Amino acid sequence: MRRVIAAVLAIVLAALGIVLVLRYAQNADQRALEGMETRRVFVATEPIPEGTPAGELAGLTEARQVPEAYLIGGVITDLDDLEGEVALAEVPEGEQLSATRFATPDEIRGRDDFELPEEAQDLHQITVPLGTARSLGGDIAPGDTVGVFMSFDAEFQQGLYVDADGEVRWLEDLPQEARPETTDESGTESLNIALTQLALEKVLVTRVQGGYVPAPAPASTEAEEDAGAAEEEAGPEDEILVTMALSGGDAERLVYAMEFGTVWLSYEPETAEEDDTDVKVVQLPERAGGLLQ
Repeated sequence: MRRVIAAVLAIVLAALGIVLVLRYAQNADQRALEGMETRRVFVATEPIPEGTPAGELAGLTEARQVPEAYLIGGVITDLDDLEGEVALAEVPEGEQLSATRFATPDEIRGRDDFELPEEAQDLHQITVPLGTARSLGGDIAPGDTVGVFMSFDAEFQQGLYVDADGEVRWLEDLPQEARPETTDESGTESLNIALTQLALEKVLVTRVQGGYVPAPAPASTEAEEDAGAAEEEAGPEDEILVTMALSGGDAERLVYAMEFGTVWLSYEPETAEEDDTDVKVVQLPERAGGLLQ
């Protein structure tokens, strides 16, 4: 009987010891914070992928009291401080959020650390010289996607004309009364047409030489303001070298436009809707109006 009682008491004491140890462990963090100054900061509750917008951080983080001695630089105490920014790299689970891990899209554009994506590594990379006005005023950086507009002054002669769809056809397909009556000095029927087309869309820019990406926000100190003002005065160069990743066929079109026409770039982010139809802007001489009616 005594042995049974002793065994029961041993089991009870063991269970009590386990409970006390667990309670001690649960209160360890609270005891460690006693007598220490803490601050409420945000910590990742699961890995935060690179490129995550600040607007999605609420479900990936939580506020915790952390001793001042263990705070990292630029620690975030209010998620609103990251409004409009995205994660520059993955933030591991349990790590404090820091302002150094986030930046605005404009700041990222100006970091000059663009890495060529895998899908563009097998494309042609072709460089073209463009005036500042034709290349977004110089505000262009690697990683941007652009629309490429091509303009030509085309002369159609020896029985050629352009129909309403921009297709070149033979004049002999037109009724006699609809054909142009005038000819050039050589006596050959001719027609000059100015043509502009959005030829390529969402083309990836891989390198820029001579461009200028302005600072996204005013400098916070007088010294930084002076440096920013000096940089702004320098501005972009008059001619910028822009390198783009293109397929062989698109590269041919771009080279042809540079040789025999003019090229303009527009900023066209990946989120922009592409045109449903291939729109062309055609300027016709007065005498050619009947050709497209």
